[in-house]
Amino acid sequence: MRSPPWVALLLRLYPDEFRDGHGAEVEEWIREELASAGPRRLWVRPRLMWDLLSAGVSLRLRPVRRGIWAAMSDHGNGRMRGMMGDLRLAARGLARSSGFTAVVVATLALGVGLNTALFSVVNAVLFRPLGYEEPDRLTYVEARLANRDVRVTVSGGDLTDLRSGVSAFETLEGMASIRQNLTGAGLPRQVQVGWASPGFLEMLGVAPELGRVHREGDPPGTVVISHALWVDAFGRSPSVLGSSVRLDGYPATIVGVMPAGFRVRLPRGLGVDTDLWKNPDSFWQNGDIWTSQGPEFGLLRLVGRLAPGASLADADSFEVDGLDMRVQSLREVIVGDVRPTLLLLLGAVGLVLLIACANVANLMAVRAGSRLREMAIRLALGSPRSRVGRLMLMESLVLAVVGTGLGILLAAWAVELVPAFAPADLPVIGTVGVRAPSSATAARWVCPGPVCGTAWSSRRSPCRSCS
Repeated sequence: MRSPPWVALLLRLYPDEFRDGHGAEVEEWIREELASAGPRRLWVRPRLMWDLLSAGVSLRLRPVRRGIWAAMSDHGNGRMRGMMGDLRLAARGLARSSGFTAVVVATLALGVGLNTALFSVVNAVLFRPLGYEEPDRLTYVEARLANRDVRVTVSGGDLTDLRSGVSAFETLEGMASIRQNLTGAGLPRQVQVGWASPGFLEMLGVAPELGRVHREGDPPGTVVISHALWVDAFGRSPSVLGSSVRLDGYPATIVGVMPAGFRVRLPRGLGVDTDLWKNPDSFWQNGDIWTSQGPEFGLLRLVGRLAPGASLADADSFEVDGLDMRVQSLREVIVGDVRPTLLLLLGAVGLVLLIACANVANLMAVRAGSRLREMAIRLALGSPRSRVGRLMLMESLVLAVVGTGLGILLAAWAVELVPAFAPADLPVIGTVGVRAPSSATAARWVCPGPVCGTAWSSRRSPCRSCS
């Protein structure tokens, strides 16, 4: 069981030495807690998030607090002491007004959570690179029966004909995905095997973590394994290269390990969670799919890389041996028709965040209006107007930080539910997670709400005339 993506996000709050020494232990503890929670996972997860967040902030701020107190000791009742006093006073004031504080924090958390969660989805699906070399040149080639709107897969013989018949491609490769039994690597297990033509992984341009990828001339049964299988079955051992395993009883030799996070992203889930990739061999119940021709050997889906200077229009569609081949951008095939829907939803939740900030600004103005007597007394007792404004600014910042933090936690919890409701043919949805840019964007947009409310209320306050 893999750790949820929010664990890695929250571990970034911890000092580097703690993360390097105990990060793996923390992840293992989280996995055990979630595994033992059973149906209570939805309620246990927020508690674990809060425990990680509070402990990380405490460890991260420990040297900062020491520095602050040292500076306060050096400078006596200087500016730093005054700011810390304002911060404590602001926290106490907000604690006394618990109803107001709860409404503002909940409003900000809801707005930030919705925006961060949806922006994380949009970023993963529409904006984040596929992780391949020059991904704009990668295409998905869909085969249909000529004069019939029926999608089919192709055989190795058809792939050979396509390579010789179309000049718009620098390379054209095929892959099929099947389940096989793996033995010789600890306990027997079922794995998802990608039957890939020799140049398939090389075409994607991703360097392996260990060893190499397939190449022409490799003997049958040469395999490249995923990082997850390397960790689970081989314990990250560098000696895995050259090891011999068996797939459904047939021998296979490991020549490489792909890096963590590598996925073959094809439509309809093909290859998304592939455990290993095997080069062509003849071990198939119907014969050799790589040299035979005909629909009974059709098992491959095709991905091509356009030649330098070629465009999609140059390889828009063509017909080979009764097959109508339609060429589309790989990213567009993966994303499908969800782009308009996602952008519309992103605009809608952006409007929700704007409304939330406006409501918070109005609430801050109303609160400032109800404290005119308090502010007037402070000014009459000799408190500088800048000190009063600083106190109100501190309250706004406390609300913004707490509301944004809770919103990010809400988003981290919400994005784990996204795959359950996403289209089944959208493989990149598995990469969705709350990342630092999403959180920073939310914080950058939400912080002006309370601050602008403070500025607006201070300009309208009659206390200005009291000074």
